[in-house]
Amino acid sequence: MSQGSLTRRAALAIGLVVLVVAAWLWIHHGQSQRSLAAYKTQLIAQGEKLSVDEVVSPPATADDPDYREFQAAARRLQGRPIQPGGFDFAGYVAPGELKPLDLVTNFGFSRGAVVTWAAWEAEVAAMQSPLDELRRALRSPAARSDVDYRAPAARFPDYVLKREAAQWLAGEAMVALRATNHTAAAESLKAVLALTELHREDPTLVYQMIRVAISGLAFDITCAALQLPAWSEPQLLDLQAAWQRPQFFDRMVTSMEGERAWLLTYFEQARTNGSGAVWSQIGPGTPRPVNLETVLEDFVLDPLYRHTWAEQDQLFFLQTYQHTLEAMRTARQHKSWPKLTGEIGRIFKPLEEARGLDRFRHRFSLIAVPNWTRATEMQFRAETQRSLCLAVLALHRYELQHRQLPADLAALAPELLDTVPVDFMNGQPLRYRVEVDGTWRLYSVGLDGKDDGGEALPAQAWGRYASIWDGSDAVWPRLGSAAAPGPVIPPSEVLPLIQFENASLRDVIITLARHIELNLIFDPAIETQLTSVTNAVTFRFENVSASDALQAVLDRHKLAAVRHPTQNLVRIARQ
Repeated sequence: MSQGSLTRRAALAIGLVVLVVAAWLWIHHGQSQRSLAAYKTQLIAQGEKLSVDEVVSPPATADDPDYREFQAAARRLQGRPIQPGGFDFAGYVAPGELKPLDLVTNFGFSRGAVVTWAAWEAEVAAMQSPLDELRRALRSPAARSDVDYRAPAARFPDYVLKREAAQWLAGEAMVALRATNHTAAAESLKAVLALTELHREDPTLVYQMIRVAISGLAFDITCAALQLPAWSEPQLLDLQAAWQRPQFFDRMVTSMEGERAWLLTYFEQARTNGSGAVWSQIGPGTPRPVNLETVLEDFVLDPLYRHTWAEQDQLFFLQTYQHTLEAMRTARQHKSWPKLTGEIGRIFKPLEEARGLDRFRHRFSLIAVPNWTRATEMQFRAETQRSLCLAVLALHRYELQHRQLPADLAALAPELLDTVPVDFMNGQPLRYRVEVDGTWRLYSVGLDGKDDGGEALPAQAWGRYASIWDGSDAVWPRLGSAAAPGPVIPPSEVLPLIQFENASLRDVIITLARHIELNLIFDPAIETQLTSVTNAVTFRFENVSASDALQAVLDRHKLAAVRHPTQNLVRIARQ
C-alpha cells in the first residue's frame, strides 16, 4: 500500500472521528439547552423569580442626608492613631466568665504605642463630635441603599465603613460601661444595633454577613453591659426593643433569591460572550495578564466550555441553589442548625467531590455557589445570640417588677416577650434554670444541638475559649473574678547562664520546663517539628530565668503554652 493511500486513510479516519465528536457535541448541546429551559419553566411555574427585575427592589432614588452624614462622620474616624478593630470587646478569664473591664488590656491597633485605658478614653473624647454625628445619622436607618444591583458590575455599599463605624461605637460603649454611665452605653449600643438595620434590604450575601458581624459586636457589648447592676426598667425595655428589630436569617433567605437572579446574568454573559466578559466585571479590577495560561483559557478552554457544557453548568447551578433555598425556607420553621447543616451537606456533596472533568464542566458553579454552610452557621449564631439577649433583658425586667426570678422562661411571655425566645441550634426554647445559690443560668445547646446541662467548658479539654460558641453549650457569661489570672508559664529564679548547643527542640523545652516544675504534654501535631534536625536549638542566655528562656524558645518557633482548664497540665502547641 502506497504512502499516499495510507495518508488518505488516516485523514479519512481523523475526519470521521472529528465528525462523530462534533455530532455528539451538537446533540449533547441541544439536550442541555432543552433541559435547562425545561427546568427554568418548572421553577417559574412553582413561583420562583429568576430575573433581577423581579426580585431586586429598585435603589433609593432620593438622596439620603442621614447616610451622607454617616459617611462623613465615619470617614473622620479613619486614619486615627488608635483604631478599635482589635479591641477585646468580650475577653474571658475562664469559660463562661467575662473578663472585668479593668483587666481588659487589648484596646485596638496603635502606631507603635502601648494603648492603655487612659489613652483609649482620650481618643474617644477627642472623637466625640463624629461619634455624636454617627448616632444622630442612625436614628432612622434606611432600608435600601442607592446601589443599583440591576446594573452590570454593581458595587457593594460601604460595608467596610459600616463595620469600622460599628467598632468605634462599640469602643465608645466600653468607655461608658467602665464609667458606669448606663445612659451613654445604651445609646452607643443602640447605634451599633441600628447599623445592622442600615440597608437591610440590599440583596447580597456579603452585606448580610456584615450585618451579622456587626450584631456580634452588639452581642459582646450587651454581655458586658448587663453585668452592671442598676439598669432601670425603661432602659431595659429600650434595649429590648432595639434587639427585637433586626432579622438575620429571614433577610438572608430573601437575599439568596436576589443573588441567584444576579448570578444568572453572569452565567448568560459567560455563555454568550465568554468568561473574560465576566471576570472583567467581578474581578479585582486589574487587567488580566497576557500569557500562555490566559491564551489557552480564552481560545481553547472557554470556547469548549461555552459550546458544550455552559447550559449543563447553569442547570447544575440552578438545581443546587434551588435545593439550598428550599432547605433554608424549611429551616424558617424548624429553626435547627444541626438539621439544616445536614441537609446542606448532602446538597453540596457533589460540589465538594468534583474532580477532573466535573470541575471543568461545573467551573462557574464551583465559583458562583457561596459557602452556604459557613454563612448559615453565622446567621443561626446571630439569631441565637439575639434570642439570648432578649431573654436576659426580659429576665432583668421580670426581676425588677416581681423582686424574684421566674421559675421558667414561659413566665416571660406574653407579659414581657411575645413568645419564649428560640434556640436556633435545635428549634426549642432556650434552656434556663435557677441555681441553688440564687443565680440563674441561660444557655443554648450549641452547634452540636446536644444539651450538656449548661456546661461552658469546651468539649475538647484543650479547646480554646474565645466566645460562648467554644463551650460544650453556648452559655450566657457571668462576670469573672477581678483577680488577674496567673501566667501559663510561672515566673522562676534568674539563672547566671542557660546554654544549649545543637539540642533538639523537644529536649530544650522539657529541660527548661523541669526547672520551673511545669507538667508538659505535646500536641501530636508538632511531633515532626520537635524532632526535626532543622529545628536544632543553639543559644546562650546570661542572667535570665528558665521561664523567660522557655517563652523565648516558644516564640521563636511559633509555639504556645496552653493551660488545661481543670488539670495541672500545660500543652505545647502551634500558635
